[in-house]
Amino acid sequence: MKINQKKISGLGLCSGGLDSILSGLVLREQGLHVEWITFETPFFSSDKAHKAAAITGIPLVVKNITKPYLRMLKAPNCGYGKHMNPCL
Repeated sequence: MKINQKKISGLGLCSGGLDSILSGLVLREQGLHVEWITFETPFFSSDKAHKAAAITGIPLVVKNITKPYLRMLKAPNCGYGKHMNPCL
């Protein structure tokens, strides 16, 4: 009987923190091909994610979402709340 030996891939969100590093390494240890993605805005850089990728050897894709993020902040889909909404 032939068993399917297809390599399973996983995409993880990487902040560069300990949780990202550990989850990526655990998945890779279980035999998955792991890649990370991180998002840049004017408020969050990809520096920590780059360091985590360098330490672990897990490939990292950086996506700059500044324009759509600022558009969303200026005109939220659901409008503005009655109170402050710091965590849009």
